[in-house]
Amino acid sequence: YLSIFTRVGLLKTEIKNWKSRPDLEGRAQAHAPEKSYAFGVNWLISEKASLTIDITGKSAFYYSDSHNNKSQSYALTNFSYDYAIDNWTFSLWARNIFDEYIGENYSKGDYLNIEMKDIPSSFINKITGSLNYEILNLVIILIMINFIIFFFIIRFFINRRKKIENN
Repeated sequence: YLSIFTRVGLLKTEIKNWKSRPDLEGRAQAHAPEKSYAFGVNWLISEKASLTIDITGKSAFYYSDSHNNKSQSYALTNFSYDYAIDNWTFSLWARNIFDEYIGENYSKGDYLNIEMKDIPSSFINKITGSLNYEILNLVIILIMINFIIFFFIIRFFINRRKKIENN
């Protein structure tokens, strides 16, 4: 069967009476978006298998209390396929499957007050410059599709075997 779900979060924060950082008073807390949401579809394919696709989003928020850099508001699309065997559940999932951009250099440490003294920048540029994320995402999605097809084929043959044994 098919189920639809949704979640909404509303949050209002304000920094008050921070004696060591009076410049932040009146500002929102770090990592506290005013709005967050998720909605999606969960398809129970069989008693053992399910497929979920959802979109999650947040409004802009401050990255840290040590500076005033903010994220952009964003929405990410996620995917998961679960298959249960006895007491085990195997999950194949991907987050941000469309590779949405969610912040300016946040993951590289530029806004985290991290000094990367001992790593030559040419080394970092060689690593990050050689990655083709679009091709990598395509390969991952194709692998996920192959796993799903593989599980369906296995399930088909198991069910076929059970029908033959029952007759």
